Amino acid sequence: MNNIQVVVVNSHGVGQYVHIPRLPVQGETIRGWGWRVEQDGGKGSNTAIALGRLGIRAAYVGKVGEDLWGDLGKLWMSEAGVDVSSMYRSSHVSTGTGLIMLDEDGKSTIINGGSSGRALTEEEIIQGVQKFPDAKILMTGFEIPEHLALLAAKTGKQRGMYTVVNPSPLPENPMESLDFVDLLLVNEVEAVGLLGEARSVISHKDLLDDLQRKLKCRQIIMTLGESGAAGLDENHFWTCQGIPVEAVDTTGAGDGFGAALVAALLGGRTLEEASCWANLYAAYTVQRMGTIPSYPTRDQIEEYARQFGYDCSFLHVKDTETEMIQ
Repeated sequence: MNNIQVVVVNSHGVGQYVHIPRLPVQGETIRGWGWRVEQDGGKGSNTAIALGRLGIRAAYVGKVGEDLWGDLGKLWMSEAGVDVSSMYRSSHVSTGTGLIMLDEDGKSTIINGGSSGRALTEEEIIQGVQKFPDAKILMTGFEIPEHLALLAAKTGKQRGMYTVVNPSPLPENPMESLDFVDLLLVNEVEAVGLLGEARSVISHKDLLDDLQRKLKCRQIIMTLGESGAAGLDENHFWTCQGIPVEAVDTTGAGDGFGAALVAALLGGRTLEEASCWANLYAAYTVQRMGTIPSYPTRDQIEEYARQFGYDCSFLHVKDTETEMIQ
């Protein structure tokens, strides 16, 4: 357990998919097709599996029920090499499920059906994080209650970990200072929502400047879908151009982006380099149906990246050679 590189503290659930021509309006019934249960986890299990397939030694911390959905989460993560020794199970909760609606362009709208991660206790969070003292990075997000996610980030920070927080779904109440968060990972809608005010159209740089000023987190990455990504590292702003592909399913692309970003950071890449490579990784995933099935192994993403002239040798960097950003 002491050779774990990344600890992921977030939810596990199982997604149910349906294709729709468009979103219905209130009171309308529309026809859907292709309703099915897929290999689709919550944001925690998705991220952990994507990390494992890239050869990163990841551990998952979360709570699930003593049910089929929990069994599937344990199976899927174990198959990817993820340490699930801190996946707490309880007969008093049901593992969450979600509904993913896919329109004709492959873009997703998701209803989160609730998470068994709400039953996590503060003691379990602290115990789960402390179990892996040599881990370099902690990743968490708000599919578990935000106060538990932020406790996980604070605990990781106190133990010298680089902390990554994805505030999704957005919290109901305004956020206070996140000065213990090294990297805030958001999409554009979340960035605007966290500012908590109506805004006219502004530049991405101004948006990230305002967000950093308000929340006091040191670094921010904002994903922009097909338009790429933008980042702010203290006073350095950059953008990564989107990679034109035919998207068939965008579900889980953000979770994969975060995992790919962290894998590159562990390989010694700068935050800007890591975000641009993660953008390439996300482009790979959206061309494939499903969430977990779309996450490539290290060999698969290396072959894909060569088409764009990307060097993926950092994925083979050993711990002794890694220089994590500080």
